[in-house]
Amino acid sequence: ALFIFSGLVKANDPVGFGIKLEEYYDVFAERWGWASFLFKADWLIESVNQQAAFLTSLEVALGILLILGIWKNLTTWLLLLLILFFTWLTGYSAVTGSVTDCGCFGDFIPLTPIQSFYKDLVLLALILIIFVLRKNIKPFLPQGASVIIATLVTGFAVWVNMHVLKHDVFLDWRPYAVGDNITTNMQLPPNPKKDVVELNYTYSNKKTGEKVKLKFLNTELEDKTKLAELTKYSGDKENWNLDTSFTKVKVKGDRAKISDFAVSNETGEFITDQLLSNKDYTLMVVSANFDHTNKAGWEKINAMQQAAEKEGVFTFALVGEGRDEIEKFRHNNQTAFPFYTGDYKVCLTIARTNPNVV
Repeated sequence: ALFIFSGLVKANDPVGFGIKLEEYYDVFAERWGWASFLFKADWLIESVNQQAAFLTSLEVALGILLILGIWKNLTTWLLLLLILFFTWLTGYSAVTGSVTDCGCFGDFIPLTPIQSFYKDLVLLALILIIFVLRKNIKPFLPQGASVIIATLVTGFAVWVNMHVLKHDVFLDWRPYAVGDNITTNMQLPPNPKKDVVELNYTYSNKKTGEKVKLKFLNTELEDKTKLAELTKYSGDKENWNLDTSFTKVKVKGDRAKISDFAVSNETGEFITDQLLSNKDYTLMVVSANFDHTNKAGWEKINAMQQAAEKEGVFTFALVGEGRDEIEKFRHNNQTAFPFYTGDYKVCLTIARTNPNVV
């Protein structure tokens, strides 16, 4: 049942799950340079949404097959392989701190890497028991009825994925959901807690080759003794060379629901506050990129903008593209309203469909 729940929650937002997969690929490409050609391959990155749709549908299919008790060998083997993969993935995130949210339950139930890892360990133990005792699994319905039910449930998961990829999420838990206030969601709670971050450094002596590994918490650097130990090496560049450095979040502090919303105009000037403080009605057209945008949608948006202008309503576009691409697109599509730039992933978070009007 948990696999069905997890799969359907992520099927509600396969683009969001795809963003998470891309984050993992970026981390793997950086950590394992020898395999970067694979994790940065165009075919892999461009198909993350389809990969997300497949994995979520697979979760639902395996969950319903297990409940129905049919195809027990195939089902239990796939379940075991899937949970081993997820356990390794969340364990890697927990140890390295490289991905701060595994996306197991989408935006509905955000989990830290360590919470996800513990959850997967419990699931792994349960699935191992099921795997060992799989011979005892008995279907409680006739084979034909079970196949029909499994097909319908899996088909429903596939339909949800396909519908959301073409339109938008059914249930929206994002900080940009209808009814949410961007300005409010950009604010931290009163007396916010700060991150506790582990700082790791490796220095080598240029003359002797001696290596020294240092590990601190950011909160410990307020201690003059700890700070002196670090500056002993970082300040002596003549004798010591910094080989590696990385950080890992040990305790996550408070976060604003929105921390990366920023808008810049044609000259590169940030106008985020100016736009958000505008008390008049405003239409924001969001497009993460122009390669996969709906051309017919822009024709409707042009008509909408002209009608809005007559009513005194300001329209602007927020896109995750550079100025050259923007000007070329505006010329080809005859758009008569300003195009501002924002982060690609922020645009994708705001609007799963392309283009979208907020």
